[in-house]
Amino acid sequence: MNTVPLINTMLLLFGMLAIGFLAGKIRLMTEEMNRQLSSFLVSVTSPLQILGSVLSGSFPMSNREVLLLTLLTLPLYAVLIGLSFLIPKIFRVKPSSSAVLRFLFIFSNIGYLGYPLVESMYGVAETFYVTVFVLAFQFVCWTYGVYLLASGAEDAADAEKPDSAAGASAKSGGQISWRLFLSPCIIAAVAAYILYFLRVPCPALLYKIIYQAGAVTSPLAMTILGCSLAYMKAGEVFGRWQIYILAAVRMLVLPVLFFLVLRTFIRNETMLRITTLILCMPSGTNATLMSYRYGADAKLGSAGVFITTLLSAGSIPLMMSILFR
Repeated sequence: MNTVPLINTMLLLFGMLAIGFLAGKIRLMTEEMNRQLSSFLVSVTSPLQILGSVLSGSFPMSNREVLLLTLLTLPLYAVLIGLSFLIPKIFRVKPSSSAVLRFLFIFSNIGYLGYPLVESMYGVAETFYVTVFVLAFQFVCWTYGVYLLASGAEDAADAEKPDSAAGASAKSGGQISWRLFLSPCIIAAVAAYILYFLRVPCPALLYKIIYQAGAVTSPLAMTILGCSLAYMKAGEVFGRWQIYILAAVRMLVLPVLFFLVLRTFIRNETMLRITTLILCMPSGTNATLMSYRYGADAKLGSAGVFITTLLSAGSIPLMMSILFR
């Protein structure tokens, strides 16, 4: 399997991370600017990236294949959430840290890394495969993921309060609001589904505007991550041994197990390749973006995203070469 396009795309994204890191070090980007950019990315460019995947005019999957892949995504997340409950028991970390580690384990970098990697290897028309996963990702991330990080942030705050105040806070927090289902990314993913099923044509100029605006999402996400790392000490980034174990299980062991199961259900070779590629992704940049937004441990989230992304530069080409010789 030719992994050169994949490696080149990852090097490009790491270059954007380096730019963000340098901008943070010389204070051209501040932590407050990072938070604002995170909000802009989640609310504007990421939804446009999702819509851009379906407006090219090409439809590589039949509606039946879309439904099949959709039905496979939810059990995958159920397995990941179930396995994540072992993390606090294995690592024995405080609840606020275990929440972020569980988030890193459950949610991979499907959108911000998936779109450019799939496009570089298979073409822009095939990026709708990613959108199928993005819909499930957004639904679970903006409901259970928010609950997980918000609860972890509350645990950290409660530890600093008197018992009575902590108890009152615990009762009031960690709720899943119906408003989370109206997040821009979920709305965009549902709209992309409808447009795909109806085969709705899009004017060329409108598609170009949406595609170009959405294309900045992945580089911007890596720049935000790089800036976040600039405000951390080396020990805070590389000294978390739990992240390395989590990365080995999440990026090496589980993709092989999932591949062995999924190849019995998926007959479409391209679908199987892209699904496996997505399963090999590192932890999602949302761990950083959403930790900023919901008051969780953004430094642990950033360290986890960076380490797993760094390791994925070797692990993804290795896994794809082994599984698809």
